[in-house]
Amino acid sequence: MVSPRVLTLISLYQLAGLLAFSVLCHVMWPERALGTIVGGGLMALNFWVLRTVTAKALAGAKPKLALLLLLVVKMALMGGLLALLVVIVRIDALGLVIGMSSLFVGIAMATVHQSFTPAEPAGSQTS
Repeated sequence: MVSPRVLTLISLYQLAGLLAFSVLCHVMWPERALGTIVGGGLMALNFWVLRTVTAKALAGAKPKLALLLLLVVKMALMGGLLALLVVIVRIDALGLVIGMSSLFVGIAMATVHQSFTPAEPAGSQTS
């Protein structure tokens, strides 16, 4: 089961992956470095909102339908923002994709991290 701790690990590893991708792009493809940073930053923001809304939904703070609608609006805004960045601002699309893929690196690294972390004893809670 995905816990808030795992979601936090994903975020931390995603930012580390973004840093590595940004440095590599700056060295190998300088014209894509800005797109990489922007794409990774948007993905970090997107995942942070997802984490926050999910935590509220699991806590039962608000009606779950309102939170679901918030996630749908977030997704539409992200799509519109990406289109705006590529079409109007002319940020390198491949750089955006490279930066956004840092989330998958974060997920993979957090999964590996969890596989080497001892399981918590039944009944114990950590925050």
